[in-house]
Amino acid sequence: MMAFFYELFRVIPNSNVTDVVIGMPHRGRLNFLTGLLHFPPVEVLQKMKGMPEVPAGIKGSGDVLSHLATAIDLTEYGRPIHVTLLPNPSHLEAVSPVAVGKARARLQSLDPRGYHDKWVKQRPESSGGGPVLPVQVHGDASFEAQGVIMETLALARLNNFTVGGSLHLVVNNQIGFTTPPDLGRSSTYVSDIMKMIEAPVIHVNGDSPEAVAQSTRLALEYRETFGEDILVDMVCFRRWGHNELDDPTFTNPLMYDHNELDDPTFTNPLMYDVLHARDSVPNTYANSRVEEGTLEKSEWDKIVSDHMEFLNGHNKQVDTHVPKFKFLKGRWEGLSQAPSAITSWDTGIPVDLLKYIGMKSVEVPPEVTIHPHLQKVLVRDRQKKIEAGTNLDWATAEALAIGSLLYQGYIVRISGQDVGRGTFSQRHAMLVDRANEERYVPLNNMVPQQGLYEVVNSPLSEEAVMSFEYGMSLESPETLVIWEAQFGDFHNSAQVVIDTFVTSGETKWFLQSGMVILLPHGFDGAGPEHSSCRIERFLQMTDSK
Repeated sequence: MMAFFYELFRVIPNSNVTDVVIGMPHRGRLNFLTGLLHFPPVEVLQKMKGMPEVPAGIKGSGDVLSHLATAIDLTEYGRPIHVTLLPNPSHLEAVSPVAVGKARARLQSLDPRGYHDKWVKQRPESSGGGPVLPVQVHGDASFEAQGVIMETLALARLNNFTVGGSLHLVVNNQIGFTTPPDLGRSSTYVSDIMKMIEAPVIHVNGDSPEAVAQSTRLALEYRETFGEDILVDMVCFRRWGHNELDDPTFTNPLMYDHNELDDPTFTNPLMYDVLHARDSVPNTYANSRVEEGTLEKSEWDKIVSDHMEFLNGHNKQVDTHVPKFKFLKGRWEGLSQAPSAITSWDTGIPVDLLKYIGMKSVEVPPEVTIHPHLQKVLVRDRQKKIEAGTNLDWATAEALAIGSLLYQGYIVRISGQDVGRGTFSQRHAMLVDRANEERYVPLNNMVPQQGLYEVVNSPLSEEAVMSFEYGMSLESPETLVIWEAQFGDFHNSAQVVIDTFVTSGETKWFLQSGMVILLPHGFDGAGPEHSSCRIERFLQMTDSK
């Protein structure tokens, strides 16, 4: 995996990529953080001893060692590359759509004026890859089994979700905790799910760093050329157990513990203590270079000893090092953690401006022909309500609130199933021309320098889409991101996202997100699945701030 990322960073300066957003699980994460992303080893060692990752006085719980994250500008590869490694929960693969959403938002922040024409409109097939590269790292067992993978792949070619292709790396160690592949999947290859988007797959031997590097170059070149996803299946092994306490010899003795000297009837020498008998990948590679004469043994010994000295130096600082607060930086600078006291804010705007926005929210040019019923119950009725200033319904109030943000230059994105019209035909923020089925958004046509209103009718997915929108919300406080359930009760298909990202991301990882979740609607006697929005769950997850 280190060879994959080293080569990726090395060749990126020859591409149009400026930013890399990475979603990855725990396997290899700490080595990657300290080895290539300059994360201080002392802070890893402190976490191993149970010490916090933030200075004293900062409110928050922190998270476990294998969820540490960072963002950094790498400068050693020829030109700066901004790399974001997102924090991840223990729910495998949940971070993948978050990474893609974060990348999409980064595309918008890099070019806010060109974003609509380049990314919201229909992209030509020859557009190639975008300047923000999402890299999704997967384990073989979870990649095959977790449904959020299929949901995320389903977004890859959709106008409001595409990022010009992701690189996928499957760290295929041929086991899932204790479950071997023949019990963990029905497909021939772990990568077969990629067939749903016709993505190419490169199978490579993880014991050969040069072959891994070659596959990395090919994958990036493909993504640059075609703007599509591609997967590298790196076949490797897990030397020890699933974690520090796990003993794999209980459940996988042929891979980890079988010794033919103790069993004279054993007839498969290929499985003889197959993993513990193997040398590590770095040692194997270094020894092969020494044998072919391209590396002196003394050079390799010095590389190892210098690195051990570096780590020992950090180990000596464990009891004295004070970690820095690395959060609330960049676009979030100037914000502070919420105070304990209840606060209130004045967000009003002049009445005349509200009336102007309200009228604009249903203003349709003559060349756009809308349904006659909408002309009456949407356009005329709203105009009357705005003029009178009374009897405003939810949809009108929502249009006024969103329009006021757009008028001030903020960006608003609302996403979910059928949000353009609204499940109950209440919103109609996106009108459809009866002549050609072209879509028209009135609130995008108020004033010249306004913000963009991106109205996204999403696929029939909750987990991946909500995760994607959460990723979108991490980029900037200047963007309001809204996810709406088709019916309020249906949010529970995305309960993992709500539990591990939305309600706890700030406490665990000190991340800021202003995402709004809309759950239509309340108790109306439509049966157990359409009645309550399960609001009690949200009350349980809410603190007093």
